[in-house]
Amino acid sequence: MKKICALFIIGLVVLFSFSCHKKMYPAGKKGKTEGVGDNKTFTPEQLAKGKTIFTDNCAGCHEYHEPAELTVSEWSDVLPTMTKRSKLDDDETALVTAWINANAKKG
Repeated sequence: MKKICALFIIGLVVLFSFSCHKKMYPAGKKGKTEGVGDNKTFTPEQLAKGKTIFTDNCAGCHEYHEPAELTVSEWSDVLPTMTKRSKLDDDETALVTAWINANAKKG
């Protein structure tokens, strides 16, 4: 039974990852989205907060995934849907995205 549930969850994650949009923020929205993916604009404290938000919100619904399991490009396919489902605001989304991008698999 656990295997069936695990396969079902994996299937849902794959399905949702293919159905999300790559563009995370509307163009021209400055401030909250400026520097997303460019960790030079985020302090270590902000990145730590992004990790906490990620851990607290993601592990509650499904198995925790380390950022290094996927590339930045792969995460950009997953994060828009998951941040909406988690009801993260723009600031929280920016912090989570910055932390993911700083720790994602290189390549």
